[in-house]
This record gives sequence, structure tokens and C-alpha cells, in this order.
Amino acid sequence: MSSNWRNWFRTPGALGEAKDTERLYAEVQEASARSPLADEHALDTFLLELIDEICARHDLTPSIPLGEALWAAIRGLLYAEGFLLDLPDRASLARLTVEEGVLLRAALTRHLRFLTDHARLLSIWREKLVWLFSGILGSLPVSALREPTEGADDTLVFPEAPIAALLENLPEALDRTIATFFDEDIANAHLFERMRERLEDNALVASGIPRERGNAPSGKALLPSERHDKSGDYLVEAYFRGTPLLDFFRSPLPFAIPAPVRLEHMHILGGTGHGKTQLIQYLLTREQGGFCVIDSQGDMIEKIARRFPDVILLDPTDVAHPLALNMFDMKTKDEAELNATIALYEYIFSGLLGAELTQRQSLLFGSIARLMLLVPDATIHTLIDVMEHGERFKPYMERLGGTAARFFEEQFFQKSFQANKQQILARLYGVLENRTFDRIFSAPRNKIDFFEAMNAGKIVLVNTAKSFFQAERSSIFGRFVIAMIAQAAVRRASIPESKRTPWFVYIDEFHEYVRGGDRQVEDLFNQARKYRVGLICSHQNLGQLEDKLRATIMASTAIKIAGGVSAKDAQFLAQEMRCQKEAILNTRKRERGAEWICAVRNLGTQKVTCPFGALEAMPERPDYDAFLEENRRRYAMQPEERTKHHEEEQVQPRESESKSATGSGGQKPVQPDQRERDDSNDDIWG
Repeated sequence: MSSNWRNWFRTPGALGEAKDTERLYAEVQEASARSPLADEHALDTFLLELIDEICARHDLTPSIPLGEALWAAIRGLLYAEGFLLDLPDRASLARLTVEEGVLLRAALTRHLRFLTDHARLLSIWREKLVWLFSGILGSLPVSALREPTEGADDTLVFPEAPIAALLENLPEALDRTIATFFDEDIANAHLFERMRERLEDNALVASGIPRERGNAPSGKALLPSERHDKSGDYLVEAYFRGTPLLDFFRSPLPFAIPAPVRLEHMHILGGTGHGKTQLIQYLLTREQGGFCVIDSQGDMIEKIARRFPDVILLDPTDVAHPLALNMFDMKTKDEAELNATIALYEYIFSGLLGAELTQRQSLLFGSIARLMLLVPDATIHTLIDVMEHGERFKPYMERLGGTAARFFEEQFFQKSFQANKQQILARLYGVLENRTFDRIFSAPRNKIDFFEAMNAGKIVLVNTAKSFFQAERSSIFGRFVIAMIAQAAVRRASIPESKRTPWFVYIDEFHEYVRGGDRQVEDLFNQARKYRVGLICSHQNLGQLEDKLRATIMASTAIKIAGGVSAKDAQFLAQEMRCQKEAILNTRKRERGAEWICAVRNLGTQKVTCPFGALEAMPERPDYDAFLEENRRRYAMQPEERTKHHEEEQVQPRESESKSATGSGGQKPVQPDQRERDDSNDDIWG
């Protein structure tokens, strides 16, 4: 009855339109069997083959997120073109409004045209989409295109970002996308006509040009690349509104940094208050294996220790349980390891003197370091003894053999080296004024074995305690830890490369532990990479690095992340990171996260957003107090050890020894056979 009532108002023209709708509907229904996309299986096959062809242009297998984004966009374009059509129920045709009828007839006409010439039209259409999407993929970083392997190895996956944010040059990529739909071949084939109409309307609106229906526009539309005042989000929304490509450009893709690239080291530059610590904490939550964190503030160290299992905690502020560390308890089994270790002592001692070592100082420290590795249970106090009462150690000096023994015989006791020794002594006594520092480095043995921790995939947390030790001692402490890590890495030479477990070392405020004159810094990066130890070095501004050190870091790090930096630093980093300085300057800190520009060698540069609170969101371990007690038992000096060591220090021969009971220098010689080191160092000197 209602249908008759509606028809009573219809004009003859309206009735004719309804007949046209019925006719077109019947023709499409009859011809639909001829469509190459007639059923879901055929459609799925078409989409899969098309996506494979697009990705084959870049020799890649698409990740699931990329495949889903392409699938949805291409399917949407098939519908927009009329190649796909969901026919309404025939009975519903009588209830269509005038507007609904117009739209349905247009869709039926487009689909009928496709059905009658699908072989030619689909071939042209398909080739154009291969060209379009392969061009877009070419502007994306490779890591966003492949399937992340997080969980299977040490690949680092950043939070997902929309495709638009990952494009190398978004405005130009949008220009090329728009231009593709206006190519002559598809215009002559009358393909993508609705797409061109929509893109043209969007461009006019975005350009502020009114367009009345039936009249030519009153001005020339601007391309996205000409809208310098607009954000990327605005450009995507404004120019692709109402098209399937809007959702495509908004589709999220991961930004994955493969494990091999991570082992080529990372440099993080985060301006004050931008969220550098939060970024580091986020990266730590993504780690799949072992790592080390060196931090001078302490707050981050405690947060990590409370949330991760299998942790080794080195915290000198726990004064009731002093760590058991020894600068000279470094195992070496061959000449190569010995030479590498001696070079690391130069790095440690240059921190002690607060400046690059002179040639004379380098010779003195190198020779003393060799001697210390030979003396049993040598500590930092043994070093003072050697400087003040070297004669007592002549038996060990003689055992060095070669040039080292000759140095001690001919040079060490000469007046020409007296000033150097006094300078070193003054610095040693100065740093040992802190009783905790003194106790820590008075242990006869290191209780932590970084070589073992590294290979077992342990988590090592080091608080260099800047506020507790003050800057100088904190720096020396950090240098010592870095040297132990470097020495452990070199010891990996004896392990097959395939067995060297990746291990990552985060050094916050990196500039506090290095300087431009440290000749070992470049070797540190090279050796770490060679033995599968990745360094992550972070600080606040480039002014904290001397020119030589800055050049070393830039050349030695494959991954660079920057955010919240000054205009001067952005200008310098733009060239290194292959991006515009504005991209770096425009990184923003927001309520829930901060933006960073991340450049990866051979993979591209992109903006990533790192969420705040990733570490804090992890549950705290319920056994934290029990963990602390066990950690103290393993890595701190126990009361009985401290008492025994104190008594041994008191009975060591000093100046009160009579000449009749001593060697030529007035001190009782330390005999090499009294307490031999229980390691394999002896065969090095022969």
C-alpha cells in the first residue's frame, strides 16, 4: 500500500528512471558471471598477486601491516572504480529515493562498462596501481616494509607510525600520488574518473578556491608541496578526503631496526626535558636479551632493577656493602688480549689525570699496568706503593722481561720520572679521599666477571653515583666499568662469531666518561662492533663533545636519534641524519610521549613517537629485597673479607722496615713466589 502511495506522486520521468534502474540491474546481474572478480576466491587471488607484484619491485615480502594496508586500499579503489559492486536486493529498488536511484544507476553503468571490457580495462588499471604503490613504497624506510622479527632476535621495533609520517618527503609523495591519477593513458581509458573529480575538488577546497557546480574554478589549485604552512596530517586529510587513500596514508607501520644494524651503535641526542630518559627506558623494555646500563643519576637504575629479572646491580651508594672491584684484576690469556688491556688502562688513567696523557705519561702508565697485572692481588694501593717504594717490586719488574723490564731498570727510578710519579700520586690520594671509593677499589679480586655476564645475556646495572662521588670520581668509576666491558668484548675473540650473544650497553651522559683526546674511543666502537656488543651513547647537546670526539661518534654510529635540540645542533645533525633541520626542530614533547627523528644508515630517516611510562608500566618484582641481599652476597665485600683485607694492609712492609732486612731500596722486596695470581697471565711475559 505504501509503495502504491509513493508511486501516486511519481512523474512520468521518475517512472522512466525506475525502469532504467530495473534494466541496468538486470543487465549487470546477467553479465556478472563474466567478471574476473566474480567471487571472493577470485578477488583474493587478484589482490594477493597485485600486492606481490608491487612489493616485487622492491624485492621484498611485505609485512602483515603493510599487506593489510595495501589490501584495503586496492579493494577500496576497485569499488570506487566500479569494478566491484555489491548489488542491493531487487525488491529494494522500488523504495529508492530519487538521489539513491541516481547513485545506483551510475554505479550500475560503471560496472556494466567494466564487465563488457574487463580484459583491457583491468590490465591498464592494474599496471597503474603497481606504478602508484611501488612509488610510495620507494619513499618508505625499508624497515617499515618488512616483517619485524622482534622476539626471534634483537631487532628493535619502535611504536607504529602512520605511513604518511614515515614517507621520506611527504608533500612530494602526495604530489606524485595525485599526478598519477591524471596520467594521459588512464584519462583516455576513462579510468579513475571519480577519483580525479574528488582529488580536484579536494585540492580546490584546500586551496581556498570556491567552485560552483557547472562553472570552472576561479583559480589554480595548490599542490601539497606548495602548502608550506600546513602539517602533514592536514595535507593527507585535505587532499585525500573521501578516497580510499586517506585510510591508506593513515595506516600504521612499525619502524624496525634490525639486530645487525643495532650492533653498529646508536647515538641519542635529547635536549633538556625532552624525554631522553623515557626514550632509553622504552628501548630497554623492548630488549630481548642482555644489556648493561651505565647511569650517573641512579633513579633509572633502581626502576630497572625493580622490574627486570636476572640483574647484576653495581651501586656504590650502598656504603654498608662496598662493591668488590679491582682495577688490575683483568684476565688475559694471550698477547693480543694483553695489549688491548694495556690500552684500556691508558683510557682509565687519562680520566684520573683529567687530560690526555703525554707520551711520557703514557709510557709510565703502560709499563706500570703491565707490572700490576703480574703482581698478585694488586690493588689501587699497590699502585701507590709502586710509585712510592718501587724497589720492593723489583723481582716482578725483572720478570716482565724485554723492553718493559728494561724501562724499570733504566728509567723508572730516574729523577726525570719523579715529577710524573708525584703528579699521579697526588691524583690518586685525591680520589681515594672518598672512603667508599677507597674501599671499593681495595678488593683483591673483581667479583663481577663482565665476560661471563655478557655471554650469559645478563642485565648489568651500574650507578656511577655522580652526586655521591662527585664528578671526577664518578667519571673514573664509569671509565673503569667501560674498560672492563671493552676488555670482556676483546676476550670474545676466542668464541666463534655465531656464538657471540648480542649485548647492548647504554651509556647515559656519555660525555662524562670520554674526551676528544682519548685515543681508545674509536677502538672502543670498532672492537665492540666486531665482537657483537652494541653501544647506545646518549647526552643532551653537541657542545658536550669536543670536535674530535664528535667526529668519532658521528662516524661510528649507524643509528642517530635526536629531539628537542637547539637550532645549532639541528643544523649540524640535519646533514648527518639526511633530513631537513626543520624536521628535527619540529619534534614535540607531548603529554603522553615525545617525538624523535631517527636516522638509520641505509634504512632511511623518519619521525617516531616514543610513549612515556613504558618502564613504569612494567610490574615490579615482589622479591626485590631478597634480590638485593643476594646481589650483595655475590658482588660486595663481605665483613670477614673486609676485616682480613684490612689486617693484610696493616702488616704490609713500609718505611719502618730496617735496611738490614730489605733490598737495596730500603724496603723488603716482594717475592714473586709468595702469592701468585691464579690465572694464565704468566705465559705472556715468558
